Amino acid sequence: MLKYVNDYCSNAMYLLKIDDDVFVNMPQLTNFIQNDLSPNYTHNLIMANVKKNAPVFRETESKWRVSPEEFSSNVYPTYCPGWRIIYSMDIVQYLYRQSQNTAVKYFWIDDVFVTGILAAKLKDVHKEIGPLTVTNTMVKRYLKESAKYSCFVFSSYSFDINQNGPLMEFLHKQTACFSMANLLDYWMNK
Repeated sequence: MLKYVNDYCSNAMYLLKIDDDVFVNMPQLTNFIQNDLSPNYTHNLIMANVKKNAPVFRETESKWRVSPEEFSSNVYPTYCPGWRIIYSMDIVQYLYRQSQNTAVKYFWIDDVFVTGILAAKLKDVHKEIGPLTVTNTMVKRYLKESAKYSCFVFSSYSFDINQNGPLMEFLHKQTACFSMANLLDYWMNK
């Protein structure tokens, strides 16, 4: 992905990497990028759920088990789970260059490898995306209540596909309303 975007999309400002079970509120995403993100954060950005000091799973029964030989530390570097991430293009280019560095040892958990290990030397690039996200439980409430709840960009992972149609219909009637000021307050107080 990093190679493709670096080679063929180098004029883009951002890369959105998203899993197929995440709902994207496109009007709100467009509003957020144009009016809030672009004036403030066109560089040095990995925006996702930020995991700090996450423990390495050593239990033998976990599918995410990592042996000490694979990863010696008991905690991962700050990283982002990959179900929805916004990257600024300078970061995409940096991560791609780092991935080509033969001194960097490949690690099989791609989220940790790309947004953690490859990005480890970068300072203050990981920004929390939580305030832009709605859970499946919240979606059900949104469909029953007022427009004040339509200010989200992403669903959480494993979005209930049965909610897709009703949610699209609901959002079609709403106007974009998110402000980066809320995120800036959130980031400053973390």
